[in-house]
Amino acid sequence: MRHSYSPVFDAVPVSTLYHYTSLAGLKEIVEEQVLWASNAHYMSDMKEIQHAQDFLIAEIVEMLAHAAPYEAQVLGNLRHWLIEGGISRHQIFLCSFTEEGNLLSQWRGYTPHGLGVSLGFPTADIVQLATAQGYRLVQCIYDAELQRRMLGSLIDAIFEAAHRLTPTREQPSPFYEVFETFTDELLFLSAVLKHSSFREEREWRVISPVYRDLRDPSVKYRIGRFTLIPYREFRITSARDHPVRIDEVIVGPSSSLALSMDSIPSYLASQGVHPRRGVHSCGIPYRG
Repeated sequence: MRHSYSPVFDAVPVSTLYHYTSLAGLKEIVEEQVLWASNAHYMSDMKEIQHAQDFLIAEIVEMLAHAAPYEAQVLGNLRHWLIEGGISRHQIFLCSFTEEGNLLSQWRGYTPHGLGVSLGFPTADIVQLATAQGYRLVQCIYDAELQRRMLGSLIDAIFEAAHRLTPTREQPSPFYEVFETFTDELLFLSAVLKHSSFREEREWRVISPVYRDLRDPSVKYRIGRFTLIPYREFRITSARDHPVRIDEVIVGPSSSLALSMDSIPSYLASQGVHPRRGVHSCGIPYRG
C-alpha cells in the first residue's frame, strides 16, 4: 500500500488465531496441510466485499454536492466505474481467522450444525507462512470514521493521479485508466473494511496479491452452494513432512460431544498433531 493509512495494517496479532471449520474440514486441513483462500468476490456473504465500495460511493455522492467542476467529473467517472464493476474483473484471495475461538455467532455462521470445530494456530506461524507465500496477514477494520479517513486518502491520491495524467482541464479523459492503477488498493480495502456490526468477530485475514490472469494454474475450483468457487491453497506447514502445528482445538456445540472429545484427540495424535493447549469443549449447550 502506498498511502498514509498504510501503518494501520502493520499491526501483528498477539494471541492465537482461530479458524472455524467442520469435522470434514479438520481432516482435510490436517492431512492436506492447507487452508482454502477463496476469491473475495465469492464470499459466503456477498455484501462483505461490497461494503467498502458502497461506503466509497456514498462518500463520492457527498463530495459531489460541493465539488468544483473538474473534481466533480473525476468523482462522477469514479462512481460510474465502481458501479460498472471496475474492480470485479480482478481476483484477490483471502482466508479468515479470528481472535475469538469460541463465539456463538461464529459457530452458527461458519460451521455446520453440530459438526463444528475451531482450530487455534500459533500467530507467529501464520505470519511467517503468509510472508513466505506472498500473502499478507491484516486485521479487519470496523471503525466507520477510520474507514472514512482511509477512503478519503485514497480519493485524494486518485485526484493527484488524475491531475498528473490529465494536465489540462478542457475535455478531460474519462479517467478510467487512472482508476485501473488503483485496483490493488481498492480490492485490498474491500477485503479488510467491514461493517461495524461484525466488530465482535475480531477478524484477521490472510490476503493474496491481486491476480489478473483468470487462467492462473494456482487457482483451483470447489463446489459452493450455488456455483464453482475459485480458491488458492494457503499452506500451513513449512514442509510437507512436518505435521500441522495447532495451539488448541475447541469442539463446537454437538449432540455427540463426549464421543467427539474422545475421537478428535485420538485422530490428531494419529497424524502427529498434538495441540499445545489440548482439545476442549466450547461449553455451549447443543440445540437440535
